[in-house]
Amino acid sequence: FPSHDKVGAIVTKKDEIVLEEMPRPCPMCKSARVIYVTRMNDYWIRCKRCGKKGPKAMTLQWAIRRWNGESDGEKA
Repeated sequence: FPSHDKVGAIVTKKDEIVLEEMPRPCPMCKSARVIYVTRMNDYWIRCKRCGKKGPKAMTLQWAIRRWNGESDGEKA
């Protein structure tokens, strides 16, 4: 399974994939300790410090964009 302990990268067993866009610090507590969470076909960003959860999205990249405040017309 991929590890999501690094901000801005997904580490797999074989290599590291750098994302197009990095998640910004948490809007609530300003912590940079944010991770991605995935269940079934949903992705979202969550703050490890305060637990704030971002809106769900169908891809990790959109989850990051939604966490960063961009609107894409997707429903949460």
